[in-house]
Amino acid sequence: MIPVKPPAAADGPMPVCPTGRSTRRRSGRAPLTTKLAGGGIAVLFRHGVAVLLDAPAPAEQALRERLDALDRKLELAARTERTLVA
Repeated sequence: MIPVKPPAAADGPMPVCPTGRSTRRRSGRAPLTTKLAGGGIAVLFRHGVAVLLDAPAPAEQALRERLDALDRKLELAARTERTLVA
């Protein structure tokens, strides 16, 4: 586990949710859950797995297209960064 630096005094008190747990969390720990436009739910995990629940085929296809477009953008950004660094 990576130690997390506590907030500075200037940040104010740590926000707390109704369960008593801190609401400040590192990004990427929990899977992202979202409703799909065509119906159903998608649960996206940080290691590249997507679990679809009650998703009709058109909603699944739309999600695949959106994720493919995002992947292409990230790859282009990585190539651009490598070019600028070299």
